[in-house]
Amino acid sequence: MKIKITADSTCDLSEELLKKWDIALMPMHILMGEDSYLDGVTVHPADVFAYVNRGGKMPKSAAANLVEYTEFFAPFAKEPPRRWRACRPIFSRKQVSFGATRYTTGTQ
Repeated sequence: MKIKITADSTCDLSEELLKKWDIALMPMHILMGEDSYLDGVTVHPADVFAYVNRGGKMPKSAAANLVEYTEFFAPFAKEPPRRWRACRPIFSRKQVSFGATRYTTGTQ
């Protein structure tokens, strides 16, 4: 059976581990002021620190929406064996992510 490891970008794994285990990352939204960025895609830690140092409010994070989850998992769902299992995140703030994962992959 083939196993695909996925995580959201808050796991902060090194590039080395991401490549070694072929881990796909779902970027979380980073909200800075009125703007929303994708963690590790359109914003990086240095950008966040610079924003705060310039006097910006403390950034917030937000889970991906159902469309983003569907697009993220779609390529993996096409690969055999087409069976998915989702793990319940440790932190309750991740319940949105867990629920969206279950919904988009059809797991129970």
